[in-house]
Amino acid sequence: TLLSVTTFLVMSSLFFLAYRGAAMQQAALVACELVDREFVDAKSPRARSWIEDCRRNIGRNVDAFTSKAQVIEQLNERLSYFRISHMAAFAPEETVSVWTGEAIDTGARARLIDGEIVVVRLIPGSSAAKAGVHLGDLIVAIDGVPVGQPEEIESWAGLWEVIRRDDTRVQLSVEAAVMTDPIEPYFTADRVLRVPTFLPDAYSDEAMDALADRVAVADRLVLDLRKNHGGSFPAMLRMAGLFLCDSRLIGAVLGQAIGPVDRETIPLVDPRFILENDLAGDLQLERLGRDGVLRLNVFSRSNCLPGPLAVLVDEGTSSVAEIFAQALKSRPQTMVLGWSTAGKVVMARWFSIEPLGPDYTISIPVGVYRSIKGEDLERKGVSPDEILRDELHEWRSGKDPWIHSALKHLDVRTVSQ
Repeated sequence: TLLSVTTFLVMSSLFFLAYRGAAMQQAALVACELVDREFVDAKSPRARSWIEDCRRNIGRNVDAFTSKAQVIEQLNERLSYFRISHMAAFAPEETVSVWTGEAIDTGARARLIDGEIVVVRLIPGSSAAKAGVHLGDLIVAIDGVPVGQPEEIESWAGLWEVIRRDDTRVQLSVEAAVMTDPIEPYFTADRVLRVPTFLPDAYSDEAMDALADRVAVADRLVLDLRKNHGGSFPAMLRMAGLFLCDSRLIGAVLGQAIGPVDRETIPLVDPRFILENDLAGDLQLERLGRDGVLRLNVFSRSNCLPGPLAVLVDEGTSSVAEIFAQALKSRPQTMVLGWSTAGKVVMARWFSIEPLGPDYTISIPVGVYRSIKGEDLERKGVSPDEILRDELHEWRSGKDPWIHSALKHLDVRTVSQ
């Protein structure tokens, strides 16, 4: 009886390991096949070479003892070959964070300036705010470990060693909890509108009507696009209507059906290619697959901002937020300030890596963007009209110096008119 039980357990373990190893290898292979089927440049010689190599070799370093995290790491290492944005694999917590803003988070945001980690933003109601962290504080260490990068304070809970603006040192116990960074546009001050994302859930008809009513009565505005990682094309075009007013063409997304050579000659004025004012992602993908072209026309509004506009961008402004910023540069009475944007401008589609589980995903670029002037923003980004500097003493004041610069610019523009 003992021998039978032992044999059963051994055979069960061997079967489980064999099954798990096959699942890990299949997960890696799924990524190869998705790139082959969906990637906008899958027909290029460079991509064909990668796909064949992926099929032959990707499973060699994957077995029953390979963790799901290691599979994701190996996939990302291979996908980095393309040097294109939005080509990456994600674990479940990363997937949730991208699409909802929900993450294990302290709620503090920082910049590295002159070798110091200085707090530049606090999410209202967050753990860091409740613990007594202030704008302008320097974060020296957490649980005695020096802080090296500003991103570390976003998720590291523990005993924070903080230097206040008056140079006194305090220790604050900060937790990291499940929280959501706001995704909806909101006013941080009377003339300052922050646009944190272009995720479609934040741009319903009702939300846009309410926002338009407030924007239309403003005499001038600062539009804060810093760290806006993009989202939906229709959401961005709805927002653009609040500032560009009319239904102008700003560019187009070109899909796999349009080869690299043909991308320079596509008739963007063809009305068949206009993207509808519909937030449904499936509709956009269906149109791109069918026509190979999505023409991006601003969704016009009569109640829009008539006066001066200052737009803040930085290295975290990416994807459709970059298209939005570039379109606003052509608007009269508008100045874009800050730093050059990320240069991550493609249309991506997300897929589940089923052998790992439905919440393990991979994003693949299925369309490339071209402006109305034929410009490609990928790896180039949008350059500001005026570069703003980071001065430690200004950030330590407890106020946002970039907002101050933008408001000052608007005041000068208004007086000059």
